[in-house]
Amino acid sequence: IKKGKERHADLVNPPIPEGIHPYTPGEGYGSNAIPFAGVSPKTSKRRNPGNRMKTIEMLEKAKEIADKKKEELAQRRSRPPSQILPLPQHVFQELEEKGWLEMLTSKGLEVEAQEAPNDPEARWINLQISGDEEMV
Repeated sequence: IKKGKERHADLVNPPIPEGIHPYTPGEGYGSNAIPFAGVSPKTSKRRNPGNRMKTIEMLEKAKEIADKKKEELAQRRSRPPSQILPLPQHVFQELEEKGWLEMLTSKGLEVEAQEAPNDPEARWINLQISGDEEMV
């Protein structure tokens, strides 16, 4: 008598019939699987309400994530294009002294400088340039 995982190995990794190829990335998923979660709500060794509830929770979470990503995309599209350039502080000061930042502002671009968030010694400046798509 087989024990544990060995006993159910044919259920976990069933033999693939000849002429049938296993899943390859990009093929999609079956109608009864939650994408990217690897859970099939219709099948389990033991049918119990806990499995069903977990599946419903995962579906709700997937919907929330999808809605959040759609909202972020809509916000990003509503803002003008921007680019963040990390610059060493001495290079930023040099650009400022030579008038490059004023020149960008005069061309209709928005220029914003912030200290890099993970730089306790403040040696880097994140320069964000926003404005017309062709200019950025």
